[in-house]
Amino acid sequence: MIRPPPGVFPTLGFALMVVGFLGFVIAGIWRAAAGTTCPGEIPAIALFLMLFGFVSRNPGLLRDDTDAVSAMRVVLFGLFCVFAILTVKAGWGAADLSSLTLSPGWSLLLGAVAGSKAAQSFSEPSKATDLTPPAPKP
Repeated sequence: MIRPPPGVFPTLGFALMVVGFLGFVIAGIWRAAAGTTCPGEIPAIALFLMLFGFVSRNPGLLRDDTDAVSAMRVVLFGLFCVFAILTVKAGWGAADLSSLTLSPGWSLLLGAVAGSKAAQSFSEPSKATDLTPPAPKP
């Protein structure tokens, strides 16, 4: 397996965060210059780039106690990204909070995934918890 040299992912992550921030700046300038809001896709893509860059810069966020990438954390992060991106896309051009409507099923889905992550964290033994009994003393 080919591995990139050390420091590539943090640099890439920082670059993605900068590009995402510039996307938000462009969306704000668009509103000020044109007097209308830009399409919600621009800030949604900017948010995705910022979130992906943040995780690329800090890969320990997706690792568990054994320093392996946790599949549940990746799924939870992916679901959070989808929810955040859809909320930004829907709410970017909204005039007030009453016009911002999302399906109530999202709260159920987020609660189920977050609850399953909590249940999983309680069911897994950590590094500090060793389940093997101590060796008998002679």
